[in-house]
Amino acid sequence: MAESPSSPNRWDTQEPESTYQSLNILSVVGLVVGCSFGLIVLVGSLAAFLGTTPFILPLWAGVFPLVAVLAGWIALAQIRDSAGALTGRGFAWAGINGAVITGLVYFTYFMANNLAVRQQAQDFANDYLSTVAKGQTELSFLYMLKPAERPNSRDVSRIRPIIEVNYNAVQDLGQMGPFTQYQLEFYVRLLTLFGEKASFKMVKAGFPDFEEGGYVVPLMYEISTDAIVLSINMRVHSTNTAKGREWYLMPKSVTNAERIVLPAGEKLEAQAKAAAKAIQSFQKQLTRMKVGGPSCDPDFDGAFLDSVAGVGLTKPTTDAQKADFAMKRDAFFGPADGKPGRFLKPANESFYCDANFKDKLLSEINKAWTVGSGYYPYIPSWFNAVTESGVPFIREKDGELTYTTDCQIGFIPRSVINGKLVLKAAKGADSLKPESWRIASLELVRGRNMPRPSEQKQ
Repeated sequence: MAESPSSPNRWDTQEPESTYQSLNILSVVGLVVGCSFGLIVLVGSLAAFLGTTPFILPLWAGVFPLVAVLAGWIALAQIRDSAGALTGRGFAWAGINGAVITGLVYFTYFMANNLAVRQQAQDFANDYLSTVAKGQTELSFLYMLKPAERPNSRDVSRIRPIIEVNYNAVQDLGQMGPFTQYQLEFYVRLLTLFGEKASFKMVKAGFPDFEEGGYVVPLMYEISTDAIVLSINMRVHSTNTAKGREWYLMPKSVTNAERIVLPAGEKLEAQAKAAAKAIQSFQKQLTRMKVGGPSCDPDFDGAFLDSVAGVGLTKPTTDAQKADFAMKRDAFFGPADGKPGRFLKPANESFYCDANFKDKLLSEINKAWTVGSGYYPYIPSWFNAVTESGVPFIREKDGELTYTTDCQIGFIPRSVINGKLVLKAAKGADSLKPESWRIASLELVRGRNMPRPSEQKQ
């Protein structure tokens, strides 16, 4: 009996061949990269939670989730177009989802942390600039010290000697100490001059970085006044203390980015030059550049000193020369109203000095710098005040201008005094003329004996 054509052939038992599917390489790359990034974020977050160092990835780390997502999408497209020849769809989706979820979690943490850190840095910088604008130079200088190094006291009379001893001492008298250099910073003088009339605002803040156990945040500020508009860059650094996260201004990190001088700034520069010239005249009159010869100042020609600190004799002077010299000296050193008086402030506890040296020094200096005393000689052998700056320490109150700057006074043989010199231009006086500025006061801050130079070995 013939078999029906429709009947299955009992000998035809071979099953159809199964199609071989190869694993897509990009799906594996996406999975490995995505899982690796997720593992890094997980381990880093756990370490940050258990320790004190925050978990911050560099910006270039964002390449990893991008590679995982890109490799996964390309793998899915290749698998779809392979007509079943490729597999690995699950790997591709696992890599994509892992990279996206981990990336979003870290990005949210990164942005929230950055916003919080930058806000803290901005609050600190605002507080610092406000202190400068109040004219509290000693207190504002403390913002540049690490929190653990700052004095506990906020009494300026106590802080100034500490600053002078620890942060303003130099072996070379031709150099300025760090505190004096700080006072010369243009933005410090600008804010000190205008005070409450000055305004400042943060222009931008960079992304925080983590260095030396704390965050470092770069900031740009714009300081606006009626005379000058100044942009400055600064970097603030955080440190962890018992009080929590505290900040300090990184030394020498403040730089001037842009300066715009307005018309009113021209008058300011002229006032600065007049006050500086007045101080330069004061220096010449006080120190007698040519001992035994005429003064360097033409107004004081013919005035001579009998001795300098009791060391050596000079050309003798006549009574008439002494009287003329005393009159001109008293007119310059006296107050603006012309009444005789002392311009040396009474030395109090703020004058840091060796006790024996202090008693001997004050006994002489009080006589030498008392207007109308007629006492000779001038004790100082040299005097140096800071005058080279476009913006002086000028304050206006009740129509009177005061100019304040640091100075150093040298004595034979090796004694040195750091002081604060104040000039004043009376109400109604032409502050653009040097002769309108008079010595208002000289505050002694620190006295010390310089060490003898070491003897060279033969």
